[in-house]
Amino acid sequence: SAAPSAAAIGYDDVVLDLPCGARVPACVWLPSDGTDAAPPASYKYRISAGRLVKTILGLPTPDAIARTFALDAPGVRAAPGATVKDGTPVVVVAHGFLGTRFDLSKFGEALAREGAVAIAPDFDETLAGSYTPDKDGGSSRDKIVVAALEHAKRRGATGAIGSLGHSAGAATALKVPNSKG
Repeated sequence: SAAPSAAAIGYDDVVLDLPCGARVPACVWLPSDGTDAAPPASYKYRISAGRLVKTILGLPTPDAIARTFALDAPGVRAAPGATVKDGTPVVVVAHGFLGTRFDLSKFGEALAREGAVAIAPDFDETLAGSYTPDKDGGSSRDKIVVAALEHAKRRGATGAIGSLGHSAGAATALKVPNSKG
């Protein structure tokens, strides 16, 4: 079957609930049936100066010192809760140190355009300050990846597993279970 058209990309902003109680935001891009009835998507990009100071200098600065931007996502449609055909491949997209789940959004879109589900979670050192990391390691990159794969599987992405990442995300990508990196 042909790959979905460039305009047939669905997007969902989700939260991964980890066993430690952390609630980790993630982006999900998925192939769509081409229906354009859904509204255009936009990415809610948040940068936390407080998280930057806390991560780099170790100072107790509130994550709330932040700014949120709406980034346009041309050709991408909102698809909350959408599922895909069982057996669809999934790719974990991992940002680098101080990155965010949106850093590699164009890769996520391209993967969805080619028929895969792409899921990009934030990680503990994200500049977004989007959640409180677990002090005991319960929100490590490995644990977040497991939760991301479980989420994708519930949406029908039960096929081959792949990964890609930048900087610290490349190391994460190499450790994704059943992935060839």
